[in-house]
Amino acid sequence: FQTVASAPRSLDPAIRGTWTHSSSYSSPGYSMTSVRKCTLNADGTYRHTSETAGGTADVSADTGQSAATGIWSAKDGTLTLITADGTTLTFKYRLVDGSLVTYDAANKRTIWSRN
Repeated sequence: FQTVASAPRSLDPAIRGTWTHSSSYSSPGYSMTSVRKCTLNADGTYRHTSETAGGTADVSADTGQSAATGIWSAKDGTLTLITADGTTLTFKYRLVDGSLVTYDAANKRTIWSRN
């Protein structure tokens, strides 16, 4: 009997490494920035972090950094992340001009830059 963590997985070497996605929003008097990083390790583990900060001239807020870890696999344009609590997340992906482009189940596109 093999556990999920020790079962053989396909690890697309083209997407191994650390990827960053950042977004920002600003309007008169208010701004917000979010930064997400995902490291896909050669051993099949991953670490995802995210942080959001923003505010006005009078008030600011910062979520602090949150992190998730687990295992990953990627084959034939499908990236699968299994979180430490066993949740499975699946994304379609492709590499475009050195960026990793992922699509979630709702077909929302996210563009990641390699660090």
